[in-house]
Amino acid sequence: PPPTPLPNLVITALDTRTATVTNTGTAAAGPFNLTVTGWGVVRSGGLAAGASQPLNFYGGTNCGGDYRAFVDSQNEVVEQNEFDNSRESLGVVC
Repeated sequence: PPPTPLPNLVITALDTRTATVTNTGTAAAGPFNLTVTGWGVVRSGGLAAGASQPLNFYGGTNCGGDYRAFVDSQNEVVEQNEFDNSRESLGVVC
C-alpha cells in the first residue's frame, strides 16, 4: 500500500519578528505551536499541505541576539519527519 499522507512542518525563514512555517508534507497539519526561545509561544490553527504561514512573535522593543525557534513544539502533529522542526539565527544585529 502507498504511504499514509502526513504533514511536515518546517521553519523556512526566521528573523527578528517573524518565523515562516511551511508544510512540506502531503497532508494538512492541525493546530500547532511555534516556540521562540526568549519570546514565548505563538499558536497556529493549522496549515494546508504545500502552504506557508508567517507567525509573528515579536512583541517588544528589544532586538538582536540569538533566535531559536521550534515548530510543533508540543508534538501535537504527527509528521513525516519529526527532526526538522527547528531553526536558529545566531548573532542577529538590528
